[in-house]
Amino acid sequence: MSLLKPHFRGAMLGVVVGDCMGSFWEATSWRKTLNMDDVQRKIDEQVEQSLRREFRISYTDDSTMSFSLAESLLSSKEYNAVDVAKRFSADYFRDPRRGYGQSISTVFTKLRFGIDDVYQPAAEQFNGKGSFGNGSAMRVAPVALFAYQKKDTLIEVARNSARITHAHPSAIIGAILQAIAVHTALELRGSDLDPVSFVESLLSVVVPLEEAVEEPTSSGATDESTPSGDDPSSSPPPDKKSLVLPSYQSKLLQIKEFIRQPHPPSADEIMETLGNGIKACEAVPCAIYAFLHCHKLSFKYLIPYTISLGGDTDTIASMAGAIGGAYWGESCIPMEWINSVEGSNQAIKLADGLFEFYSNA
Repeated sequence: MSLLKPHFRGAMLGVVVGDCMGSFWEATSWRKTLNMDDVQRKIDEQVEQSLRREFRISYTDDSTMSFSLAESLLSSKEYNAVDVAKRFSADYFRDPRRGYGQSISTVFTKLRFGIDDVYQPAAEQFNGKGSFGNGSAMRVAPVALFAYQKKDTLIEVARNSARITHAHPSAIIGAILQAIAVHTALELRGSDLDPVSFVESLLSVVVPLEEAVEEPTSSGATDESTPSGDDPSSSPPPDKKSLVLPSYQSKLLQIKEFIRQPHPPSADEIMETLGNGIKACEAVPCAIYAFLHCHKLSFKYLIPYTISLGGDTDTIASMAGAIGGAYWGESCIPMEWINSVEGSNQAIKLADGLFEFYSNA
């Protein structure tokens, strides 16, 4: 087996394992952090029950949409916006109870019945500003595998696949940033990793993207679900000042500060500075920091640590899992975890398909 193939598998398995392990905690951890020992005990309990009773821990929309995007890329052998949109919509209506955002049904309904411009429904959301939620970033890992040798293609596919559901610049840049993080982890794959250099490589991509956007912090909303049932789109519009979102540059610079500190920040400090919510500008930096904090440890430590940071636990653990899986590879993910989660066989199959595509490119 190629030395790279296990890392393709690790990335896709990381998506679904992080998603499944994090999904239990999402409704109980909103706007707060968790005790890591409690998280680890619950994971052990879930895995034991799964293996003993022969059922699998269910995945959410994070994995569903990652699989759909991977399947489309493999079927079309290129990015095909219409095909991706059809798959996203079909999967939603086949099983809408996978934790999809409350406002996304409007986009999928329009896509289901056909539309000339598949980007239009998302662009029309939230008074034409689009969603700045993390849904575009949570599913982007397959793009890093599909375009592994072509960074420019990776950025464009990440950008355009995000636009099908998320038109806000913050969500689009968040998807690109997550894809680049997975790609960078693949390039390093188990070699010595300098966290500061890792962040610098991300900044080299993000800074020009943010500078190219006239109003990178313009108003918008998230379309991701919240455990409280609140729909951000139904809230009264805040004043313009309150709509300003932190830049990814500022979040990445904060990560560099954390890395250089003699002692790592507490989970509460991470929540207060990076964020752990459903905004892409919170979830993506949180996932990246979680991986960098754990890069000398293991995947088995990464997932409970990421979940302990609270907030949107399934999505952030799924994104951190994709980065960690890409870096450490399939063999570093506990086999009992792989065997206990729904979708692990599908993740491996898609990873192998993406590796074959890369090998023949």
